[in-house]
Amino acid sequence: MTERREYRWRKTDESDILAHCPDHERSFLFYARTYTAGQGYQYSETNQLILNLKIRQDDIKRNPQRLQYKQRAIQQFAQEVSALLRDRLEPKLSLILVPMPPSKERSEPEYDDRVEQVVKAVAESIEGVRWMPLIYTAKSMESYHLRSDGRNPNDIYLAMQLDEAIALHCKSNDIIALVDDVLTSGAHFTAARNRVHERLPDALVIGIFWAKAVSYGLSSEV
Repeated sequence: MTERREYRWRKTDESDILAHCPDHERSFLFYARTYTAGQGYQYSETNQLILNLKIRQDDIKRNPQRLQYKQRAIQQFAQEVSALLRDRLEPKLSLILVPMPPSKERSEPEYDDRVEQVVKAVAESIEGVRWMPLIYTAKSMESYHLRSDGRNPNDIYLAMQLDEAIALHCKSNDIIALVDDVLTSGAHFTAARNRVHERLPDALVIGIFWAKAVSYGLSSEV
């Protein structure tokens, strides 16, 4: 592995290029690790964690032992997000964690609630932090990390919907943190933020990602 067994939370800055979120420097996007796209488990600790986190449901059915690796990754993701919030969240602030919805509808066999499990665990561990499934997938799409074409924020936006009943529990002073595993181009964040702002125009929407994706040869230790 080329990466030390460490992580460090940071906010995106001018050195980060997010094609579909050009205002990211003002948007409070945080990530802890660097994931090197196109490389396998052995490349780095983070690659191993992310790929374990993304183990598909059909892979687990074929080999049930793989579930333990996915669960460990979920637990570590939750622990590291919890550490971020304990360090930086002011007690007086009202924070709602919103899991980024997966590419599949909840009714489909390949639906993966990994990020939902993460935010549930974080909310349970930190007093005053809530979680809500505010955004959901209304139309299934192929997972972007399995596709050869680029990300399209409009396609993602159209596939997402906001749950109006849950939105009734959000207040104007709430901070809504969209939580996802990997930040690549910012397309998912932008699409989800747009959905939130349609219903809650004054909400402060931030992003918390376990890792930021980079191309091979551009990664750095964290």
